[in-house]
Amino acid sequence: MRRVAGKVDAVFVLTTMSLALAFYLLVAFLPATAASVDAWEPTTSYPVPVELASCVATGGQMFCIGGFMGASWTNAIYHAPVSSSGISGWSPNSIGYPTTVYGLSCVESGGYVYCVGGFAGNAYTNRVYFGPISANGIASWTRTADYPLNVLSPSCAADSGLIYCVGGDTSSGVTRKVYYASLSSLGVTAWKAATDYPSAAFGQACIAHAKNIYCVGGQAGTGPTSDAYFATLSSSGTSFWSSTTAYPTSIYGLGCVSTGEYVYCVAGRTGSGNTDSSNFGPLALNGISSWASTASYPLSVYNEGCAASGGYIYCVGGDDGAETGSWVYYRQALQASLTTTMSTTSATSVMFSGSTSTITQITTFTSTETTTLVQTETSTRPTTILISHTDTTTKSVPSTDPTLPIGALLVGLVIGVASGVLVVKARKPH
Repeated sequence: MRRVAGKVDAVFVLTTMSLALAFYLLVAFLPATAASVDAWEPTTSYPVPVELASCVATGGQMFCIGGFMGASWTNAIYHAPVSSSGISGWSPNSIGYPTTVYGLSCVESGGYVYCVGGFAGNAYTNRVYFGPISANGIASWTRTADYPLNVLSPSCAADSGLIYCVGGDTSSGVTRKVYYASLSSLGVTAWKAATDYPSAAFGQACIAHAKNIYCVGGQAGTGPTSDAYFATLSSSGTSFWSSTTAYPTSIYGLGCVSTGEYVYCVAGRTGSGNTDSSNFGPLALNGISSWASTASYPLSVYNEGCAASGGYIYCVGGDDGAETGSWVYYRQALQASLTTTMSTTSATSVMFSGSTSTITQITTFTSTETTTLVQTETSTRPTTILISHTDTTTKSVPSTDPTLPIGALLVGLVIGVASGVLVVKARKPH
């Protein structure tokens, strides 16, 4: 067959619908702008030097309960509004905790705070107290079901109306016991034993997220550990514990919080002394897949009290090795930055019917979105959009090789992406 050359006129039709589609495509493929990642900033100091207090945040307020003040321990409670500007000022709670205490572990659930154990008076305690939270503080404290052990520095976490407490130091030694109970406005139900933690430890940091509990570090019989474990939570307790990615260093007395899909761990004490290192990792149903370093804490401390609210992390006090401090620092949790790359592939199919050939051009646009949390942590998600356009060419001579000129095809492809509608009409060759 002989090839027939022809002239092609490209006619581009923009309709209201195509303009809307063009705008959508333009926006969809633009890279998202990341929120800034802030370094730690100082904010209003705590009213007294403190370590081993327990802090929770909810409803734009942070509450810190009890703690060791360097030479004695306290029942004082302070609360403060928290925001992206830090902490504006601390207010003393109208009533103190029922006993002077440090090394207790408190959680917030359903508008109440629940506190477990600690070193109270001159001994380990199994007392559990709860109280309602409001913008004005904690209005009252009520004793509820005692914990099964007299325990110092257990690590407790709450999820779906249940509390789970892991390990701790007892008068008979460090324990690996785990207990759980239901939470309500009436207090804590009777505690039940769950699956033991893999090793006896205290000073580990545990957080709950999406019906999983994750625990990091801790002081074991042989010293600090870098071990990290997770388990699935339910009303029947915890499933078996599974090992997950170890923390970058052996550590205890660190502060860990959950913000969204990530756990952030701050400072702590290693086998060689205090550290200012901070690390974070993504939370998943199968554990913590990796750890990455982030901005160092301004001080090398341990036993600080940390809590998260509104995408910010706030840490209070701690021991820097020389003294117990009243320092308070905060920072924004790392935000994702999104970059998008786009590639195209195309294929042309040709159908003949008598003197009419139908050319269908199918172009595949593949967008790869790369979410960067720190320089070493990326996740990639491909998105594919198919755009097809068909033109019908009527030729006076049958042809086995109908070809659109390359220039017209490329221009048509570009304009077709911009407008969303490409209509190509070809004259008969002459």
